[in-house]
Amino acid sequence: MIALLHIVVATAAQALPVPPPAIQWTADCARPTYATDMLVCGDPELRSMDQNLARMLENRGGDETLAPWIEGQADWFRRSRMCAFQADHRECLTAAYSERALVLSLLTSLPRPLGHCRLQDGGSSQVAEVQGAAILTSEGRTIGVETSDTGAWMPFLRYVRKGRRAVFRALDGKQLAVCRFDNQEEKQ
Repeated sequence: MIALLHIVVATAAQALPVPPPAIQWTADCARPTYATDMLVCGDPELRSMDQNLARMLENRGGDETLAPWIEGQADWFRRSRMCAFQADHRECLTAAYSERALVLSLLTSLPRPLGHCRLQDGGSSQVAEVQGAAILTSEGRTIGVETSDTGAWMPFLRYVRKGRRAVFRALDGKQLAVCRFDNQEEKQ
Protein backbone atom coordinates (compact mmCIF):
# COMPACT_ATOMS: atom_id res chain seq x y z
CA MET A 1 0.00 0.00 0.00
CA ILE A 2 2.81 2.42 0.90
CA ALA A 3 4.62 1.55 -2.35
CA LEU A 4 1.46 2.37 -4.32
CA LEU A 5 1.15 5.68 -2.47
CA HIS A 6 4.76 6.55 -3.37
CA ILE A 7 4.05 5.81 -7.04
CA VAL A 8 0.93 8.02 -7.03
CA VAL A 9 2.77 10.88 -5.28
CA ALA A 10 5.78 10.58 -7.60
CA THR A 11 3.53 10.54 -10.69
CA ALA A 12 1.57 13.57 -9.47
CA ALA A 13 4.80 15.46 -8.81
CA GLN A 14 5.92 14.82 -12.40
CA ALA A 15 2.61 15.90 -13.96
CA LEU A 16 2.80 19.00 -16.09
CA PRO A 17 0.47 21.88 -15.34
CA VAL A 18 -2.34 22.57 -17.77
CA PRO A 19 -1.36 25.55 -19.95
CA PRO A 20 -3.56 28.63 -19.67
CA PRO A 21 -6.00 29.17 -22.52
CA ALA A 22 -4.75 31.23 -25.45
CA ILE A 23 -5.72 34.89 -25.43
CA GLN A 24 -8.86 35.31 -27.50
CA TRP A 25 -10.28 38.55 -28.82
CA THR A 26 -13.23 37.06 -30.71
CA ALA A 27 -15.01 33.70 -30.86
CA ASP A 28 -13.01 30.72 -32.05
CA CYS A 29 -15.53 28.72 -34.05
CA ALA A 30 -12.93 26.11 -35.02
CA ARG A 31 -12.45 25.19 -31.34
CA PRO A 32 -15.19 26.86 -29.28
CA THR A 33 -14.18 26.83 -25.62
CA TYR A 34 -16.85 28.88 -23.92
CA ALA A 35 -20.62 28.44 -23.93
CA THR A 36 -20.76 31.93 -25.40
CA ASP A 37 -18.48 30.91 -28.28
CA MET A 38 -20.82 28.02 -29.00
CA LEU A 39 -23.78 30.41 -29.07
CA VAL A 40 -21.94 32.88 -31.32
CA CYS A 41 -20.81 30.18 -33.73
CA GLY A 42 -24.32 28.74 -34.01
CA ASP A 43 -26.19 32.04 -34.42
CA PRO A 44 -25.80 33.81 -37.80
CA GLU A 45 -26.47 37.31 -36.40
CA LEU A 46 -24.01 36.93 -33.51
CA ARG A 47 -21.44 35.32 -35.80
CA SER A 48 -21.72 38.30 -38.15
CA MET A 49 -21.26 40.70 -35.22
CA ASP A 50 -18.21 38.73 -34.08
CA GLN A 51 -16.69 38.75 -37.58
CA ASN A 52 -17.33 42.50 -37.86
CA LEU A 53 -15.57 43.02 -34.53
CA ALA A 54 -12.62 40.91 -35.72
CA ARG A 55 -12.34 43.09 -38.86
CA MET A 56 -12.48 46.28 -36.79
CA LEU A 57 -9.70 45.01 -34.54
CA GLU A 58 -7.61 43.92 -37.51
CA ASN A 59 -8.03 47.35 -39.13
CA ARG A 60 -6.93 49.00 -35.87
CA GLY A 61 -3.82 46.87 -35.77
CA GLY A 62 -4.88 45.13 -32.56
CA ASP A 63 -5.45 46.26 -29.03
CA GLU A 64 -2.26 48.11 -28.15
CA THR A 65 -3.46 51.63 -28.95
CA LEU A 66 -6.65 51.66 -26.91
CA ALA A 67 -7.22 54.67 -24.71
CA PRO A 68 -6.84 54.66 -20.92
CA TRP A 69 -10.57 54.39 -20.21
CA ILE A 70 -11.40 51.97 -22.99
CA GLU A 71 -11.58 48.38 -21.84
CA GLY A 72 -8.85 46.25 -23.42
CA GLN A 73 -10.12 43.70 -25.94
CA ALA A 74 -8.96 40.64 -23.99
CA ASP A 75 -10.70 42.00 -20.86
CA TRP A 76 -13.85 42.81 -22.85
CA PHE A 77 -13.78 39.31 -24.34
CA ARG A 78 -13.53 37.64 -20.92
CA ARG A 79 -16.27 39.86 -19.50
CA SER A 80 -18.56 39.25 -22.50
CA ARG A 81 -18.23 35.49 -21.95
CA MET A 82 -19.89 36.01 -18.57
CA CYS A 83 -23.11 36.68 -20.52
CA ALA A 84 -23.55 32.90 -20.34
CA PHE A 85 -24.63 33.42 -16.73
CA GLN A 86 -27.30 36.00 -17.58
CA ALA A 87 -30.99 35.13 -17.82
CA ASP A 88 -30.92 36.04 -21.53
CA HIS A 89 -27.51 34.97 -22.77
CA ARG A 90 -28.17 36.07 -26.35
CA GLU A 91 -29.57 39.51 -25.41
CA CYS A 92 -26.56 40.20 -23.20
CA LEU A 93 -24.14 39.15 -25.92
CA THR A 94 -25.92 41.15 -28.63
CA ALA A 95 -25.69 44.24 -26.40
CA ALA A 96 -22.01 43.52 -25.65
CA TYR A 97 -21.09 43.25 -29.34
CA SER A 98 -23.15 46.34 -30.26
CA GLU A 99 -21.51 48.36 -27.50
CA ARG A 100 -18.01 47.20 -28.45
CA ALA A 101 -18.48 48.02 -32.13
CA LEU A 102 -19.75 51.51 -31.25
CA VAL A 103 -16.86 52.15 -28.84
CA LEU A 104 -14.25 51.07 -31.39
CA SER A 105 -15.88 53.09 -34.17
CA LEU A 106 -15.88 56.23 -32.01
CA LEU A 107 -12.23 55.95 -30.99
CA THR A 108 -11.20 58.02 -33.98
CA SER A 109 -14.07 60.46 -33.62
CA LEU A 110 -13.31 63.94 -32.31
CA PRO A 111 -16.68 65.69 -32.26
CA ARG A 112 -17.12 69.30 -31.23
CA PRO A 113 -16.90 69.42 -27.43
CA LEU A 114 -19.96 70.46 -25.47
CA GLY A 115 -18.19 70.92 -22.17
CA HIS A 116 -14.99 70.66 -20.18
CA CYS A 117 -14.04 68.02 -17.64
CA ARG A 118 -11.69 67.68 -14.71
CA LEU A 119 -10.09 64.23 -14.63
CA GLN A 120 -9.47 62.36 -11.37
CA ASP A 121 -5.71 62.78 -11.88
CA GLY A 122 -6.10 66.57 -12.07
CA GLY A 123 -5.87 66.76 -15.86
CA SER A 124 -8.50 68.25 -18.12
CA SER A 125 -10.53 66.96 -21.04
CA GLN A 126 -13.61 67.69 -23.11
CA VAL A 127 -16.92 65.88 -23.43
CA ALA A 128 -19.18 65.42 -26.44
CA GLU A 129 -22.32 63.41 -27.09
CA VAL A 130 -22.61 61.51 -30.39
CA GLN A 131 -24.78 58.59 -31.55
CA GLY A 132 -26.17 58.01 -28.08
CA ALA A 133 -22.67 57.86 -26.59
CA ALA A 134 -20.63 60.23 -24.44
CA ILE A 135 -17.07 60.75 -25.66
CA LEU A 136 -14.26 61.99 -23.45
CA THR A 137 -11.35 63.54 -25.37
CA SER A 138 -8.01 64.96 -24.29
CA GLU A 139 -5.09 66.36 -26.26
CA GLY A 140 -6.70 65.54 -29.59
CA ARG A 141 -7.58 61.91 -28.91
CA THR A 142 -10.47 59.93 -27.51
CA ILE A 143 -9.74 58.62 -24.03
CA GLY A 144 -13.13 57.18 -23.12
CA VAL A 145 -16.47 56.25 -24.66
CA GLU A 146 -19.65 55.50 -22.73
CA THR A 147 -22.66 53.92 -24.37
CA SER A 148 -26.15 53.45 -23.03
CA ASP A 149 -26.82 50.75 -20.46
CA THR A 150 -29.08 48.08 -21.96
CA GLY A 151 -29.76 46.25 -18.72
CA ALA A 152 -28.40 42.98 -20.08
CA TRP A 153 -24.86 44.33 -20.54
CA MET A 154 -23.06 46.89 -18.40
CA PRO A 155 -20.82 49.32 -20.33
CA PHE A 156 -17.23 49.71 -19.10
CA LEU A 157 -17.78 53.44 -18.48
CA ARG A 158 -20.89 54.98 -16.92
CA TYR A 159 -21.98 58.52 -17.70
CA VAL A 160 -24.68 60.44 -15.87
CA ARG A 161 -25.67 63.91 -16.99
CA LYS A 162 -27.93 66.20 -15.02
CA GLY A 163 -28.41 69.65 -16.44
CA ARG A 164 -25.04 71.28 -17.06
CA ARG A 165 -23.03 68.75 -15.06
CA ALA A 166 -22.02 65.15 -15.82
CA VAL A 167 -19.90 62.46 -14.20
CA PHE A 168 -17.98 59.57 -15.80
CA ARG A 169 -17.50 56.49 -13.63
CA ALA A 170 -15.62 53.24 -14.18
CA LEU A 171 -17.40 49.90 -14.10
CA ASP A 172 -16.34 49.55 -10.45
CA GLY A 173 -18.01 52.89 -9.60
CA LYS A 174 -14.80 54.93 -9.27
CA GLN A 175 -15.31 58.54 -10.40
CA LEU A 176 -13.05 59.34 -13.37
CA ALA A 177 -14.18 62.77 -14.55
CA VAL A 178 -16.58 65.56 -13.64
CA CYS A 179 -17.78 67.66 -16.56
CA ARG A 180 -19.49 71.02 -16.92
CA PHE A 181 -21.30 71.91 -20.09
CA ASP A 182 -20.73 75.23 -21.78
CA ASN A 183 -23.77 77.45 -22.35
CA GLN A 184 -25.90 74.62 -23.70
CA GLU A 185 -29.58 74.14 -23.23
CA GLU A 186 -29.97 71.93 -20.21
CA LYS A 187 -30.62 68.24 -20.72
CA GLN A 188 -32.56 66.50 -17.99
